[in-house]
Amino acid sequence: MIYFSVVIPLYNKAENIANTLRSVLAQTFTNYEVIVVNDGSTDNSLEIVEAIKSERIKLFSISNGGAAIARNYGVQKASGNYIAFIDGDDLWYPFHLENLSNIINEFPEAKWMGTAYEILHNNRLKLKMDAPPMLLGENWIGPVNDYFINSLRDSLAWTSAICFKTTFFNELKGFNP
Repeated sequence: MIYFSVVIPLYNKAENIANTLRSVLAQTFTNYEVIVVNDGSTDNSLEIVEAIKSERIKLFSISNGGAAIARNYGVQKASGNYIAFIDGDDLWYPFHLENLSNIINEFPEAKWMGTAYEILHNNRLKLKMDAPPMLLGENWIGPVNDYFINSLRDSLAWTSAICFKTTFFNELKGFNP
C-alpha cells in the first residue's frame, strides 16, 4: 500500500518543475507516489515532466481550472493513505516525507499535519516561518491548540508543507475552487 501520494498542481512552471520533481524524488522516505496534474500549461512544463523518467510519477492533464481544482483532481487519482502537497515551483529537503511520517507515528490520531518551512525571496533572502511554535525549538513537534492565534505572523499551514489523511481530505470535500 502506498503511504504518501504527493500531489503537484502544474501550471506554467517550466523554469522550476524539474527541480521540484528532483527534490521529491530525492526523499529518504521511499513509500510514495507522485501525481502531477498539468493544469492546462501553455509553456513546455508538460514536456519537462514527460522527460523525467520515474515509475513513481503519474502524469495527468486537465483543462486549466486553477490550483484548487488541480489539487482535488490529483487527490482523486491518489492511492496513498496520506496526501502531501507541493507546488510546481517549491522544493523539499530530502527528509520532508520522513519528518511527516515521524509526526504521523507520534500523533496517529491527527487528521492533518505540517512542518516548518522557509520562503525564498528574490532568489536571495531565505526566511524561516515565524510562528509561536518555532519558539519551542527547531525540533519541537506537537498539537497546536489555536491555529489562528499561532498564525498571526506566518501561517502554520503552507500548502507545500502539509499533509492530510486521505479520508479526512475527502471528508472536507477538498479545496474550494
